[in-house]
Amino acid sequence: GSQTVEIGGSYFVPDAVQVLFGSTPGIILSESPTAITVVTPPGTAGSTTVTVLTPDGANSAGTFTYITPGEHDGPPAAPSGYWHRR
Repeated sequence: GSQTVEIGGSYFVPDAVQVLFGSTPGIILSESPTAITVVTPPGTAGSTTVTVLTPDGANSAGTFTYITPGEHDGPPAAPSGYWHRR
């Protein structure tokens, strides 16, 4: 947890989305129509579903992989997938 990640997409509505890592919300730092920057909540090692929820009920999902501290020396991996709200 506590990793800052950016989720790219389109048609995001600033101040009106929620990002869940599994069932736990992340902390949104910034939003624009094409990107959301979010801090991951605590999690256990392994993959989890990342869901972007919008006010009209549309949502998209991807994955994020938590690693064990010390397991990886590079920057954290960004969530996979590309979100597009219509």
